[in-house]
Amino acid sequence: MFFDLFFFVLAFFMSIPLVGAWYASSRGKDFWTWYFIGLFLPIISFVILLCLPDKKNPVENELEQIRIQNKMLGLKNEVPNNNGKFLKWLKRPINTISFEIIEDDEDKRIHALIDHKPLMDLLSEQDIKKQRFRIKKKPLIAYTGLAPELILPPSKHLLGKPISNLPKRTLVMREVNSDKLILVKVEMLRRHVIWHEFVKVEGTIKVSAYPKTGPFVFDRWQYELALNDVSYRYKKIV
Repeated sequence: MFFDLFFFVLAFFMSIPLVGAWYASSRGKDFWTWYFIGLFLPIISFVILLCLPDKKNPVENELEQIRIQNKMLGLKNEVPNNNGKFLKWLKRPINTISFEIIEDDEDKRIHALIDHKPLMDLLSEQDIKKQRFRIKKKPLIAYTGLAPELILPPSKHLLGKPISNLPKRTLVMREVNSDKLILVKVEMLRRHVIWHEFVKVEGTIKVSAYPKTGPFVFDRWQYELALNDVSYRYKKIV
């Protein structure tokens, strides 16, 4: 009798997050995310869901934009000042970012990969295209990644607070056997991160630009997870 009652009560409490997850799914949200939230916050999760917009309802989406524009409920616009260039980029397919740890000359460096392709390869492709119309070809340029201290906490170099000689520019790559650096503008938005305007500089002087590299738009959650992941992997190998 006791065990029957126990399993009945257990089944009842387990059904609460299932109902909440089903309701969340019907409003365009992830079923399993809200199931686990409901396990720990069974009643509060329902209240939160009722306050969040229904992503499957176009009217709700319009209301959310109105709330953002009027700064209601503490919501901020995704794009500062409704920048038309940013709004256009956010309509593009989302890119993914990851980081690879490579030993360069007995020194560990962290390289960025965009959609699983090394950033240094994307830059090299642009360098090759620039040499097509040159009579005298230059040697192929090689790049190296960032020093770990620029990536690992407490550094916020890739989180909108760059360590750079040029304002609002973030170092992402170095040219091998040279003082030239690859810098990019990193825009930290509410739900996205944008990399755009890649340039090569020597000191504070702009040497060249990479107009066909980027812009890259990342989901901010995935972006920060990638930074946490490389930090965890680096700590395990040192």
